[in-house]
Amino acid sequence: MKIRFLTALVLLTSISVTIPNAVFSQPKTGANTFSTGFWQPQAQIDPKQPIKITILNQSGFPVNYSLGRSAAGNLPPNGTSSFTAGSINQVQDIVNVNIYSPQILAFDYSTDPQQNQLFVRIRLATNPADEDRSVYIDETGRVYSF
Repeated sequence: MKIRFLTALVLLTSISVTIPNAVFSQPKTGANTFSTGFWQPQAQIDPKQPIKITILNQSGFPVNYSLGRSAAGNLPPNGTSSFTAGSINQVQDIVNVNIYSPQILAFDYSTDPQQNQLFVRIRLATNPADEDRSVYIDETGRVYSF
């Protein structure tokens, strides 16, 4: 009798401990995706459509950039570059644009929902803690800097 009770207790405890962890680890969806913390979405685009990305370099220095594994491009001061990333249908399609320079850079974002276009303005960062090096677009269309 005690063995059945102990077995049932262990089983119920293990189920109650493992199920909430799986539920609480799911990403937030919907309009209100902000939660306190360091890494927050900066913009939102439609991941099911091709994504047009325009980079404007207002840092005063030349910067290099690359889309994923493609060849690096050079963007002079006040230069603009536009390219299209495909739609994001699965995790392997996630968009990552690397932007690098010896200077400390920060990014500002704006979008044009009708064209599904993301504008990235590169500027000098005033604080090294605010440095950005990459534009990351996840499978839900949220845009992050890191």
